[in-house]
Amino acid sequence: RFVGKMSSIRNAAADRILNTSVSLRIQMAARKATTMKKIANIYLVDDDEAVRHSLITLLSTSGYTASGFDSAESFLNSVDLSQPGVLLLDQRMNGMSGLELQKELGIRNIDMPIIFITGHGDIPMSVIAMRYGAVTVLEKPFNNRQLVNSLEESLAIVRKNTAVHKLQANIR
Repeated sequence: RFVGKMSSIRNAAADRILNTSVSLRIQMAARKATTMKKIANIYLVDDDEAVRHSLITLLSTSGYTASGFDSAESFLNSVDLSQPGVLLLDQRMNGMSGLELQKELGIRNIDMPIIFITGHGDIPMSVIAMRYGAVTVLEKPFNNRQLVNSLEESLAIVRKNTAVHKLQANIR
């Protein structure tokens, strides 16, 4: 009986240590994820108000903060493009299209990862978007996990670019 009780006590202690360890790892991972998510602004440009609202809600519940714009022009007029950011961009909009905005950012030497979200994408449009640096093209309706994965990939690019810019500034 004594050996059985000792074994039970050891198992209970091991379980507490394991649970504490797992809990600490989860807390550290959450803190790290929150820090990583705040490294860049997330901008959503889509002329469909319902899509903007849905995506901002999705991003919010996933721990991100995003700003929505109803046109490429309002985005260009409202955002400090010198700050790191990720752009979720619809292709077909009133006024300037998503590809035209991507081209304009290139002309201005703005290096911002772009995730195209479109209900009207085709292969030629996707090829052009990727050729000019889009991270990916997601066709509406898309899987939420695809968007979050693409966003994480884009944020990794921002982190890398930010680190490179800091190193370059230190060298000068």
